[in-house]
Amino acid sequence: SQLVGTGTVCLDSDVMPQSQDCLVYSLGLSPLWSFEEAMERLGCQVYAFDARPTTGNHDHSEGVHFYNLGVAEVNATRTVQGQIWNFFTLSAIMDKLGHSTSPLHYLRMDVPEEEWKVLQEALTNTPHHLANIHQLKIKVHLRDALHDPTLYETYLGVLQGLQGLGFQLMFSKGSQERAWNRYIDTLGRRAPLSYDLVFLRI
Repeated sequence: SQLVGTGTVCLDSDVMPQSQDCLVYSLGLSPLWSFEEAMERLGCQVYAFDARPTTGNHDHSEGVHFYNLGVAEVNATRTVQGQIWNFFTLSAIMDKLGHSTSPLHYLRMDVPEEEWKVLQEALTNTPHHLANIHQLKIKVHLRDALHDPTLYETYLGVLQGLQGLGFQLMFSKGSQERAWNRYIDTLGRRAPLSYDLVFLRI
């Protein structure tokens, strides 16, 4: 594996072809575009998505295409601070762009507190779309489970569902941000409540 932009990526040619055949999704955008631009330099076509109001759909560059929409467990329109945000399921986004049967070589997801619901919906309703993904990078968040420990069972079910589709964990790193670290009584120490997880489907 290798750090590409802000993402850890397996660059083996059978997993990550470095050509125009390489397809990447980036769900939840950082303001620097470092991951998206790095993947473009590898020869990939990159599709980036974020629901926060911006300049609208546009091509950031020749190989990076931005869509002003977010991913969620249902297709919905939400009003956030007086602004309209549009959300679609992962399968709806893939259908919308004509990628429902295409190999998706890398999917990066950073959608705080939504990732578990998004993955659970996809595992339940469209597992064949997930089975088209070669590498999956998710920033997972555990803070909600501090208030509702039953959520750990949901989280475990999602991870087991991914494993059932052939996804194997190849990288894990806990957040160093203070906002995502808490003292956990049962552990007797501070621990991350957010992790970067990278899976390779084999």
